Amino acid sequence: MPLKKILAVLATAGAIISVILFVNNSPSNITVLANGVAIEFDVPPQSVNSQIIVPLRTVAEAIGAKVEWVDDSQTMWLYLDGRYIGLTVGSNIMRFGALNGPEMSTELEVVPELVDGRIMVPVSAISEGLHSEVQWDAASDTIKIISHHTERPVIDSKEKFLAAIEENINNRITQFNLVTVELASLKQDFDITEYFFNVQEARVSWVNYNASGNEYTFIEYDLTFSMYFNVSHAIKIGETGFLTPNELQVYRRVRQIVEDNIRQDMSEFEKQLVLHDYLVYNTRYDSSPLGEIPIESHTPYGALIRGIAVCNGYSYAFKLLMDAVGIECEIVYGEAEANGVVEKHAWNRVNIGGNYYLVDTTWASPFPDMPGMITYDYFNVTDEMISVSHTPFTVDENKRSVSERYNYFVYHNLLVHSQECIDNIIRTSLENNESTIFMRGDGLDISDISLFESAFARYAEPGLSIRFSHNDRMNIMRIFL
Repeated sequence: MPLKKILAVLATAGAIISVILFVNNSPSNITVLANGVAIEFDVPPQSVNSQIIVPLRTVAEAIGAKVEWVDDSQTMWLYLDGRYIGLTVGSNIMRFGALNGPEMSTELEVVPELVDGRIMVPVSAISEGLHSEVQWDAASDTIKIISHHTERPVIDSKEKFLAAIEENINNRITQFNLVTVELASLKQDFDITEYFFNVQEARVSWVNYNASGNEYTFIEYDLTFSMYFNVSHAIKIGETGFLTPNELQVYRRVRQIVEDNIRQDMSEFEKQLVLHDYLVYNTRYDSSPLGEIPIESHTPYGALIRGIAVCNGYSYAFKLLMDAVGIECEIVYGEAEANGVVEKHAWNRVNIGGNYYLVDTTWASPFPDMPGMITYDYFNVTDEMISVSHTPFTVDENKRSVSERYNYFVYHNLLVHSQECIDNIIRTSLENNESTIFMRGDGLDISDISLFESAFARYAEPGLSIRFSHNDRMNIMRIFL
């Protein structure tokens, strides 16, 4: 592949590098400036076949990228502006993509190699408008790297402030500085610790920050959200060397669940439903008193390994299962109201058949715990439907859920608008020896159980034990036999 093409591919991933085979050469007096500051190298830059090659890690970190080295596979990962690049010593396959998008790869004509413990890469000019540009001053043997990544955006609203924090978290940057404009009162009316814990839903175990006037300096935080972030990334790239022992357990469990339950001929909806049911049937809600819930219950480890979790454990686990079968899925953070009590909550948004739907696996798990029971009130619902009880902190207008095509009740023809519809569903369910019957009223209030008792009197065997549960907000009747 021509060098220009390689550079173009890497540039789209937010990087300024291209791999080239290192040829042993005498060090030159090349100087590299990153935003005007000279970079100090332990392995000096060199000129090889008209290419300037430099150590990848040193340059990447100088322009604000996060670099991870996986020793087991001899792979270096570069994270910048929500994108990544993976380079493996001895392999000519370069992997790259967005953290929340599909992975791509390209075949390089040369194989990256280690030199004195460093992966050597060339620096060259990249097109205008990308994250960084590189200038070569032949007269002074100087490379000038201008990284637009380091330019601070104008933060003049609370929303931009939170978005800036989110961006740094997604790029795994643990030390950063934010300066706000005309938001001097932000520190009085906004609890940043609450944001980290509740909005980011246990993404951090602790945070250390200073607030002085308009300037917020985040010194460091512990990325415990990596329990799902790292496993999700491992599922995407098929690389596990960077996972902790608990994360590796979760990764293996996800793979095993998919292997045991999913067939290749299944549709997206069928895969989603099977994995949704597996999670609900095998996880119970952690009803420990507030303040006594263990951290594991907030993670996919709690849901998939211990079998007990709260909402973010459920939603993280569901996302990983969707990741494993290639279904677009994200976590929605917000509040939910039940029995007059409003609490922080997490659920999921999925893309099935080109449309977005909302799913709440936590509320599909009956509480108190009822082994073997499941509900579908919040399976593939719209934003409007879920708004009767759930309020997200933010909504992406491009991902609003408006379609009901793959709603559980619509897909399974469980909408009822007359007594005849109710009778038909009950008769068919009894003939199939089903232990649960669900239906949703469509222009018909089905809260009156006499509508169902008359049908059971006609079609059921005498003495059948029947329990009714009606969701008034969703107009859904759940019948347990």
